Formats: sequence, structure tokens, C-alpha cells
Amino acid sequence: MANDSEEEEWRPLNVTEWLMDASDYDDTFWLRTVQNRRISFGAFYTLICLYSMLIMLGILGNSIVIWAVIRQPAMRTLRNVFIINLAISDLLLCLLTMPLTLIEIVTKYWPMGDSVVSCKLAGGLQAVSIFVSTISITMISLDRYQLIVYPTRDYMKHIGAAAGLFIIWTLSFILACPIFLFRSLDHHALPGLPFKSVDYCYEDWPVAHGRALYSLVTILLQYAVPILVVSIVHAKICRRLRLRHALMLNVCKDGRKRANEKRRMHRLNTLLLIIAFIFAVCWMPLNVFNLVMDTYNPFRPEDTETMIIIYAVCHMLGMSSACANPFLYGWLNENFRAEFRAIASTICCHLQPSASVIQFQIEESQRRTTSPLKESNNIPMTTTGNNLTANDVSHCFQTCSTSNV
Repeated sequence: MANDSEEEEWRPLNVTEWLMDASDYDDTFWLRTVQNRRISFGAFYTLICLYSMLIMLGILGNSIVIWAVIRQPAMRTLRNVFIINLAISDLLLCLLTMPLTLIEIVTKYWPMGDSVVSCKLAGGLQAVSIFVSTISITMISLDRYQLIVYPTRDYMKHIGAAAGLFIIWTLSFILACPIFLFRSLDHHALPGLPFKSVDYCYEDWPVAHGRALYSLVTILLQYAVPILVVSIVHAKICRRLRLRHALMLNVCKDGRKRANEKRRMHRLNTLLLIIAFIFAVCWMPLNVFNLVMDTYNPFRPEDTETMIIIYAVCHMLGMSSACANPFLYGWLNENFRAEFRAIASTICCHLQPSASVIQFQIEESQRRTTSPLKESNNIPMTTTGNNLTANDVSHCFQTCSTSNV
């Protein structure tokens, strides 16, 4: 995020003389330095509150997704592997990326000791969790495409799921390697001052404009390629389902069923559009900001706080995807939604047992007994609570043919 001029501002060549010469700085500078704070009190506590809310929402949503799979063996299907992987990566975003980025945003110097390992791990793990999250979304879209367009090809075997996970994590670590390699830490002893030393964690690229080149590659592989793949795949899914829908309407003469199918198709198309739109909106500001800052810094030295706040807003938009994904890929999936309700009823039962809660548990148990979980549950629906898959299309054809006879 920092270019050469900005680096000179926060990591001068002689830090000891810079801090010892107190005559050039006012009381506000020294107060922020002693408190290790880069921004004003208002911005400091506002960012902490906003990040805390995002972190708690993301942890809650993704933990419920993971818990639903742990508590229900029938949810441990191969097609749910990528959804669980996405929930784990988003949980890492909430537990690692957001807190560590917040620390780097609001502090003047590195507060996590003088070990270069902590500096490298902090930046590297942040990059890995972001890459895993975005690549997992791409893999989920490709899996849905395979399921809808080629429903008879059963490629999702154990080896296929394992290979997919291996590709996701290996590619993420490879893309994050430059952060591991080029993050450095400077330690400066400061005798005679209220604090004994300061440490600065920064990226030290061995080539000119190395950070700008890395930002460009990141935008292509972490944003442009995934959003292009997701958009194309979802467009093909919608086209294939429209063809099946048109054929279904020609066969099925029941007016009520035809109207229901039209509503389901419209809402499915809307949902696929929302998934691509949220991905694009969440990640575009952060990627654009990083590219602008790494190629041309439009902010003056006195506008540092403004730059930090703009960066924090862009970063929070990107991290908000970790809160939206449990809803898009979990709650809008019928089987996950049923488990979420079962978890909620269990919690309510422990907090305040009642006849209605017990009745709800009985109904949920009966529903799972009469309607076993389906393997192909990756297409969420929001209308009648059913997933439109190849099996549903086949069932509708059978129903319509029977009614016509």
C-alpha cells in the first residue's frame, strides 16, 4: 500500500535521531507516538467498532456453517467440500486478516515484538486467507456449472474433491509467497525515551516498482479472473436452465405449476446475479485502491489520516464478503438452512425449553426422515425452499407426463 515517499515518512533512515529531536514535533505527535496511534481518537475508536462488528458477524455465520456439517454426518457430502472450505477460509479472514490489518492501520509502529517471523507470518497469512476465499468461490461456481450443464458426469469423487482443495491452497500459498519473502522488520533502540524501542514491519521489494507489479498480478488473479469466471459460468447456467424451463413449460400444461416454475427461474437468475454482483462490489474498491497507491500516491503527507480511513473503508468492504458468503452459500441452500434451524432450536431448547420448540424439533426430525439429504445441493433457492437440480427437472417431466396421460 505504501510507495517510496510514504515509506520515507514512516520509516526514516535514522529513527533514533528522528524521535530524539522533539523540537520539530508538537504534543499531538508525541501523544500518538507514545500511545502507538496513527489517527485521531474519533477515527481510532470508530474503526475498532466497525471492524469488531464485522469480525463477530463473520465468525458467527461461518462457525454455524462449519457446525452444521460437524453435527450432521449427512451434510458431509463431496459437493459440500468447497462450501466448507470457503467457510474455513472466511473464518480465517475474521480471525487473522481483519484483526491484523486493523492493528497495522491504527498503529504507528509494529506492536507485536521484534521478531521478523511474526511480521512475515502476519502479512503472509492475510494474503493466503484472501486468495483461498476468492478461489473457493470460483471453484463453487465451476462445480455448479458441472452439475447443471453436465449432470450425467459424476466427476466429484473423493480424488476430485481432494485435488480441488489441493489446487486452491497450493495456488493461494504460491500467490502469497512474495509477501512471506519480502516482508522485513526494522528494530530501533531508543534510550532515554518513554518507550525503549520501536519496530517497523514493511515490504522491502528487491526491484523497482515491485509492489506495483505484485498489485497488478493480484488484481488479475484474485479479482479479474475470478469475477470473469463466475460471471461466464453463471450466465451459462442461466442459459441452460432457461432451455430446460422452456421445454418443461411446453410439456407441463398445469397453469399453477407453470407459474411456480416461472417464479423459481426468475429468482434463481436473480440469485446468481446477486452472487456475482456482491463479489465484484466487495473486492473492487480494495484492489483499485492498492493499485493507485502503488503506482501513484495522490495523498500529501498531511493527508495521512484521510488515506488511512479510505483504505480502511475499502478493506472493510472486501472483508464484508466473509459475512455475506454464509448467507449466499449456506442459508440459501435448503439442507444448510434446515440444519441452521435445527441448531437454533437446540440453542433455544437449552435456554428455555418449551412445547413449541420440542414440536419444532419433532417436525424437523420427521422432515429429514421423509426427505433425505441430496448429494447435489449446491444450487440454493429462495422460493419454495427446493433446489432446482437435474433431479428436480426429471421429476417435473415425470409429473407433467403423468398428468397429461
